[in-house]
Amino acid sequence: MSQVNAVNNVASNSSASEVQAPSVKSKKNELGKEEFLTLLIKQLQNQDPLSPTDNTEFIAQLAQFSSLEQMNNLNSSFEKLMSFQMVNQAASFIDKTVVIQDEAGNKITGTVEKVVMQEGSPKIVVNGTEYDPEQIQEILKKEE
Repeated sequence: MSQVNAVNNVASNSSASEVQAPSVKSKKNELGKEEFLTLLIKQLQNQDPLSPTDNTEFIAQLAQFSSLEQMNNLNSSFEKLMSFQMVNQAASFIDKTVVIQDEAGNKITGTVEKVVMQEGSPKIVVNGTEYDPEQIQEILKKEE
């Protein structure tokens, strides 16, 4: 029965080129998971019943999408790992004396008091002022 409905749907459309793809609404103008599945369903609904899509082509599309999704998940995991590593590195400077070069080019010496997160990036606090860890010019040996 579903095959008859699919044939009727195709027959009711004057041509397959009139079928509009769903609008892509993702933030970077990329085809997301939902848009891909919607497009795939539309493709299957509007295929020519006399020469349907080859199963291997359909499976290849699904495998390609699955691979892309896994790469995106891996990229997200790497971003989280990198963020954690940046925080961990900044935290290792706590209670250490550092020399920092500020935006004006002045060298400031002080002890790292704490690490704060600002817009997803760690900042070290020296003498009550926040700095990027990249501004550290020297790490001095603690005098005993």
